[in-house]
Amino acid sequence: MTEAAGFPSRAGSATAASKEVSLAKLACPGKLAPVHKPGYVDSPTSTICPLPNKKGRGTVLDRSVAKEIMPNPPLSKPNLVFAGAKTIRIGFNAQEWREWFVESQQPADPWGVVACFRNPTTSGSTMMDANEVRALLIYHNQDAHEMGIAPRACWLQDYSDMTDIPAGEMRCAILVIRKPSGEMVAPWRRRAQHADSSGHDVFTTEVYTLAPGVSSIELRLSGESNQPLLAPLTFDLTLVDGEPPAVRGPR
Repeated sequence: MTEAAGFPSRAGSATAASKEVSLAKLACPGKLAPVHKPGYVDSPTSTICPLPNKKGRGTVLDRSVAKEIMPNPPLSKPNLVFAGAKTIRIGFNAQEWREWFVESQQPADPWGVVACFRNPTTSGSTMMDANEVRALLIYHNQDAHEMGIAPRACWLQDYSDMTDIPAGEMRCAILVIRKPSGEMVAPWRRRAQHADSSGHDVFTTEVYTLAPGVSSIELRLSGESNQPLLAPLTFDLTLVDGEPPAVRGPR
């Protein structure tokens, strides 16, 4: 049971409670002070004084007190890491209502830059898939002013506006593509409900055309329930006439 104040109630009569306090004073003479530690749940009844073991073998911490000073468990989330950015040729495929980008070896396909993320497996830790991973791209000029955004960046090999990254695997988001005309664009996905009200979501590929003067790209990665998965990453965009686009960073 929990009292109105939000602290665990103690079973038994007032006499039993009095005996418990007296026992604690014998174990730790002096005033019983509340325990205050960062990240811990405090209570006026919390104390670091151990109580004598009834069997006479050392001391034990009162269970109700131990429960009160236990730290709040951390929120679990996938262990995503940035695996690098690279310049590649990017191809475009379409089939019925699905459209997706792939890494290409065809000379006719345009150059682009992707940022890759890995969900590594670590010995001794719980492996967790990263689900519904979304990438927001924000484009800035050299004065750090926002020039435009790609709300939900496209991922290689995925037709959706998000992707799943199982433990031990890697996925890459498209930062920018240089079209044969020289125009710099960032594809992103728009989600909408199907026109026949079937309940299925459909995705269309939209394009943000980079404004003149864009010099950096900020990437924000989020997962289920909009949970941030990494600190924002900023890449410096390098554009040279006649050369594929490239990025430096992140910084």
